[in-house]
Amino acid sequence: PAPFIALGERLLNWGFWADLAKSQGFADGAMFWSYEATQIARFGLMALLSGASVLLALRFQVDETTPRRALRRLAPLLPLLVLTFDLWLMGHSFNPAVDPKLLDLTPPSVAFLQSKLDPAQPWRLTSFDDAENEKVLNANSTMRYGLEDIRGYDSIIPKQYVAYMKRLHPQGELLYNRIAPIYSELGGQRNDAALDNPLLHLLGARYVIATQPISNTGYSLVYDDEVKIYENANALPRAFIAQQAVAAPDQEAALDRLQQVDPRNVVVVEGLAESDLPPPSSPQIKEAQFSSRENREYFVDVNISDRGWLVVTDNYFDGWKAYLRPFGVSGEGMDASGQSIETQLPIYRADGTFRAVYLPEAGQWTVRFVYSPRSVLLGVYLSFLSLITLILLVGWWAWGKYYKGEGSEVGTVAKNSTVQVIMSLMNRAIDFAFAMLRLRVLSPEGEGSYVTAITFYLIAEIVTRFGLGTLLTRDVAFEKARARKYLWNVISLRTLLWLVSLPVIAVVLYFFQHSPSPLTSAEVQAIALFAAALFFANIADALSSVFMAFEKMEYPAANATAITVAKVALGGLVILPPFNAGFVGLAAVSVVMNFVQVIWLWITLEQKVLRPHEAGVATEGAQSAEARTGSGVSASSVAKRFDWPLQKYMLRESGPLMINHLLATVFWRISQLVLRAAVNPAAVGIFSAGIKYVDGLNVIPAYFTAAIFPLMSRYAQSGSEAFVKAYRLALQLLFIVALPIAVFFTFEATPLIRILGGAAYLPDSAIALRIMIWSIPIGFINSVTQYALIAVNQQRYLTRAFVVGVAFTAISNWLLVPRYGAVAAAALLIPAELSLFIPFAWAVRRYIAPMPWLSLLGRPLLATAVNVAIVWGLDRAGLPTILAVAAGFAVYAVVLFALGAFRGEEFAVLRNGLNRRLRRPAAEASP
Repeated sequence: PAPFIALGERLLNWGFWADLAKSQGFADGAMFWSYEATQIARFGLMALLSGASVLLALRFQVDETTPRRALRRLAPLLPLLVLTFDLWLMGHSFNPAVDPKLLDLTPPSVAFLQSKLDPAQPWRLTSFDDAENEKVLNANSTMRYGLEDIRGYDSIIPKQYVAYMKRLHPQGELLYNRIAPIYSELGGQRNDAALDNPLLHLLGARYVIATQPISNTGYSLVYDDEVKIYENANALPRAFIAQQAVAAPDQEAALDRLQQVDPRNVVVVEGLAESDLPPPSSPQIKEAQFSSRENREYFVDVNISDRGWLVVTDNYFDGWKAYLRPFGVSGEGMDASGQSIETQLPIYRADGTFRAVYLPEAGQWTVRFVYSPRSVLLGVYLSFLSLITLILLVGWWAWGKYYKGEGSEVGTVAKNSTVQVIMSLMNRAIDFAFAMLRLRVLSPEGEGSYVTAITFYLIAEIVTRFGLGTLLTRDVAFEKARARKYLWNVISLRTLLWLVSLPVIAVVLYFFQHSPSPLTSAEVQAIALFAAALFFANIADALSSVFMAFEKMEYPAANATAITVAKVALGGLVILPPFNAGFVGLAAVSVVMNFVQVIWLWITLEQKVLRPHEAGVATEGAQSAEARTGSGVSASSVAKRFDWPLQKYMLRESGPLMINHLLATVFWRISQLVLRAAVNPAAVGIFSAGIKYVDGLNVIPAYFTAAIFPLMSRYAQSGSEAFVKAYRLALQLLFIVALPIAVFFTFEATPLIRILGGAAYLPDSAIALRIMIWSIPIGFINSVTQYALIAVNQQRYLTRAFVVGVAFTAISNWLLVPRYGAVAAAALLIPAELSLFIPFAWAVRRYIAPMPWLSLLGRPLLATAVNVAIVWGLDRAGLPTILAVAAGFAVYAVVLFALGAFRGEEFAVLRNGLNRRLRRPAAEASP
């Protein structure tokens, strides 16, 4: 074989391959091919596998005699698996691994610079390099040590900063990708003059690192070892006060003018005409220093004896905002009375690339700079809406493909309850996401005005709907032939009630205008638009009630979710530029979308429910006289006739339901009305940010009681002891769940408010949330107690109890809220819930059974005290709050078990049911 080996070596070292190998650092072609042998083998293997997988996939798809259908279904995955394997072979070991101990090294020169760091006045550094022979310091190499370089760290440099640096020193290493160091020579000439450029001093370049001497005036050698470090005495601080401004139309002109002025005293600003500039000032005191500095937010404390310009030599960029507050004031946004803690200042591009704000008064101030671009929030919001829309489309497709009808009463109930719960939760998620956008755009004042208008709408809605929807559903479900007649009369009656409500709303608005804080014209416009939207909303609710009577809840549920998506999408459009329509625009959107909802529901009701039902009745030969007369929209003149006796019956039957609902709503909303009338819209906005979480948590008792109410009703009718046990079990479960929720919100109120509304609502919305959250344990008990009293037919007593609760809430709010603002409104929610709990507890004792309240509630309260102590202690010890809350919850559960909170006879049903479930799999597995 020796001749063959020689031939092989000759081919491998053939001229072309030898030249290629040497150009890549190899000795000869043989070394090159031996190095690439593994890669060539991999290429051949993957080519073979790729071809085989494609052939097999095609064969299994074409060959109908394939013994298993599964092979035909999986065959298309074979090429995908081969491709995945190929990508894994290529990249699984791509990322290099380096000993992390190398990062522990801190060079002595870097340690020296770290010792000079000053948080109150941060500085920058740069390097003085020989262009050809050295690279003293890469710009990003000191980032991990907390040192800042004028060359920046990012590989994408803003154009405005590159233009600035070109005036200081030629750029061209990697334009817009890397800022060049200062070279000691340019074109064969010394470049020492660059170190004296005022643009370098303005950048705050206090230290220059070099390997060669620097003899420029103002530079002193402060470190001389492995490198030389010079301190630049002419470097300006990162934040300073300029007493005069000159205007420039653009950056080019600004950089030209900057060469003609002293940047220590004169700032060149863009975005203002020369005539709009304030006159020069002459402050004797002009101090500025950083008190806090993070990536997206920092605070600059200012002491100035006259007006002036605060210049911060960080890059100007859209999305940065500045706020002025008195020195020593903490928090953000509004206080509890709705007064602004800080005032927003316009930020101008200064000296070609930096930031400047004008301070209009002498004094001690703090300026807060925060990066909060609306584009990011809008992007997240639109992405969320897109995801929701995709989920709805997939759900609609899956429903049409897989839903084949209920088949049984149990299936109907399961379908209706599941659809409503899922759609309701989705609607709340959509509303919460929109609230995150709306609260930030409208600010506390605009949000307060919006909530005020919504409160008018909700109260008027309850009165004009009058509980007729529930009555329509109940009676039509019993006799479906009455659907058109009931629908027509309910719409007619609600239209009449709506017309009557309009002058009532006008009278209320008149009195509101004579309150200490009258409504604005924009608020009146929003209330008028919501009043128009109410007309269509009442019709839509009547149509939805017919769907519910026919047990077709999926149609109104899907409609409501789709309308919600469209409403918040259109709402986001109108409150953002270029429209900037605010909360009045949101009210207009409600009018449009409520009208669309009516049309959509009416067409769907006709096509999916009424006409198919009437056709089915006609086929059986048992249709009513209305159905026999023909068309679907107006089945007979009888169906379209005003039936006054029927409407009187409707008013009589629905009145108590409406009154209870109205009182319950006023009970919750009266705080917001008093805040608006006695304080201002901003106070309502501060309060409403916290109350949104409380409203969301009320989903828990609402769904729980809706699920358990039929069972409690049956037990109550039979008069069995099981009713008392079911009630005790329900209230204990809700109370046990509510307490750790309250603890969580108490300790996490600030980040939760920041997520929902942003910094403008802090700190007072968080304070209000910490207080009001402790109303939910009592509220959860009141919720299940209310349904228990309904089960024993004590609805009229509930009305009297709500009258007491509303009276107490109204009087206490009117006495305390004008003086103490949103925090007082939040605190009053707790005694307000107690004002319901006391009459409810008396009614439970009289109409149900005596309750050992101390025994039922004492153990969870004791466990909660331990929970709070644990969380507080761990939080103070420095553990992240979320971990402290998790640990406290675990301790809470352990203490509950230790105290025997689950040993009562009412929990025996749960234990027995759980044991049966655990035993069932074992029994099924046995032969």
